[in-house]
Amino acid sequence: MLALNDEDVTASNAYASGGEPFFRAGRGIGRVTSGAYGHSVDPSLAPGYVSGAEPRDEVEVMVLGRPHRARILHRPSFDPQGARLRGRCGLATWSKPAYMGATYRETFMPPRETARRSVLILHGIGAPERALEPGEARFWLSREEFCHLLDRVAAMGDRRPVLTFDDGNASDAKIALPELERRGLRAMFFILTDRIDRPGSVSAGDVRALARAGMTVGLHGAAHRDWRRLDAAGREAEFRQARARLEDLTGQPVTLAAAPFGLYDRRVASWLKREGFEALYTSDRGLASDADFLRCRNCVERDMTATDVERCLRGSPSPLRRLRGWAGRARRRLFPLRVA
Repeated sequence: MLALNDEDVTASNAYASGGEPFFRAGRGIGRVTSGAYGHSVDPSLAPGYVSGAEPRDEVEVMVLGRPHRARILHRPSFDPQGARLRGRCGLATWSKPAYMGATYRETFMPPRETARRSVLILHGIGAPERALEPGEARFWLSREEFCHLLDRVAAMGDRRPVLTFDDGNASDAKIALPELERRGLRAMFFILTDRIDRPGSVSAGDVRALARAGMTVGLHGAAHRDWRRLDAAGREAEFRQARARLEDLTGQPVTLAAAPFGLYDRRVASWLKREGFEALYTSDRGLASDADFLRCRNCVERDMTATDVERCLRGSPSPLRRLRGWAGRARRRLFPLRVA
């Protein structure tokens, strides 16, 4: 299955319909058998027969005599839970697809029976072993604060929140992993691949150890960049190359991503859907469901009051923060960032 480049489809106002040849490095390697715009998964799709290429390879499809960049998908572009087919995704809103001059968008509402719970964001633990970015220090917990938080999470039983760690700090493997295992807890670790093997960050061996321990390894990008401002080359580095490195290290598919700085818009969500990701974790406060593509998280900060910690654990921010969160989510999910 091929996914055609959205920019090329938009420029030509056409998509493959069947019979178009496609090429790799100037050599014909196959022919499209059919094609159409995949409204439920966003890109223009074209199945075909291919020889001499591998999943994720970049190819060119000749559509109406014009070359269109495309990529061979490494997994089926479909809804594995069958939720869309059964109509369990709730309200879907339609706007013109990209090749008609606008962006296709679906708004998903999770099934009512799907449990919603808090997802916590954690960063570094203990003394940092690298220079911190401006404003980052407030997200680092002491070991005592971290262990107290884990004890509270473990005591919540079935109502316990999901634990996530961002950036791939060295403390993920040195402190977080053994403390999690001691309490029988699991967590997700969103790794920055450019920092792997650098002082103060996880090593390649640490990433493998996290995966072997049953932890989930997810994508946080390569260089801690604002994903809203990525061009095609940036998306290649931040999404595909970074993901491929994590998959090589863990030997497992990477299907979850967390937005650096919590910054995203509907274009970022659309890009990640096209790449086959199952969820994008944000920094929007509130509760999340496994049926959501955009999943809210609640950030744990140093020196939080006991009341603030309990709000994070329950995913119930203060009324003022809740109002700000609703406004922020609406802006990010409906309006793409305007890049000069």
